[in-house]
Amino acid sequence: MNADNAPPSLQTAGLDGRAMPLNPGFWSMGLRDLIGGARHWRVSYLLGVGDVRRRYARSSVGQFWVTLTTALTIGALGFVWAKLWRAPVAEMMPYVAVSMIIWALMSGILSEAPTAFVAAAPIMHNQGMEFSAVIYGVILKHLVILAHNLPIIALTFLYFGTTTGWSIIAALAGLVALMVFLTALAYLIAILCLRFRDLIQIVQNAVTVLFFITPVLWRPDQLASEHGYLLKANPFAVYLATIQKPLMGIWPGAEELGIAFGLAIGMALLAIPVIGWARKRLIYWL
Repeated sequence: MNADNAPPSLQTAGLDGRAMPLNPGFWSMGLRDLIGGARHWRVSYLLGVGDVRRRYARSSVGQFWVTLTTALTIGALGFVWAKLWRAPVAEMMPYVAVSMIIWALMSGILSEAPTAFVAAAPIMHNQGMEFSAVIYGVILKHLVILAHNLPIIALTFLYFGTTTGWSIIAALAGLVALMVFLTALAYLIAILCLRFRDLIQIVQNAVTVLFFITPVLWRPDQLASEHGYLLKANPFAVYLATIQKPLMGIWPGAEELGIAFGLAIGMALLAIPVIGWARKRLIYWL
């Protein structure tokens, strides 16, 4: 049966408004795109790390301006929020340090994903490669920024006497789940925003809203117990908890880890066929 003549039950709406057949080949094409993009890791490296280097070119401190800026922000916000919430600075500062740095990773990827393909248009018009290489470049860039900011967490913990222990293993597991989730989500956002450019502003504004409803500058225990479902409904709050708690010496619950990995797998399963369907159309939307 021709895909265009398939019954409505075998079709779903495509991004261009026409019916998109549920073709099993989209899965294999999506996987090929993701694997092929990984083979062009040098391009991803140049796109990601090169952007950080260009931003601080001719600076005597260089990329460590990222670390200094983040440290100053954490110090100011941690002190002020400790006074606002009437919490000891020794408790609030490590919490804010971890929260702000993990949030910077998540928000940076989400904010850059909408314009990732447009920014890389000159390269994609001249190089026959998978668009996933561009997404990997965005992910790598913010992992490099994360690496620059990790010493802030270490120094804050050392100064205030916060211990971690073996629970750091759970934090690494949470980080892996988060990166799978963000890679799939960033690719979907990039596809949608390339097709519908008005979504760029919507996504970037949504990131700002997420900052206030995610426990970055406030603690989950400050939320009334009857409203605890709000934290479970917010995937970014879940990932923040699965990384933050272990770093502060608290093992996350099995439910939190289950939700984190379930979200990562679910987002990947959603993204792969969409990537396969869109991979040949993206170049025409640039």
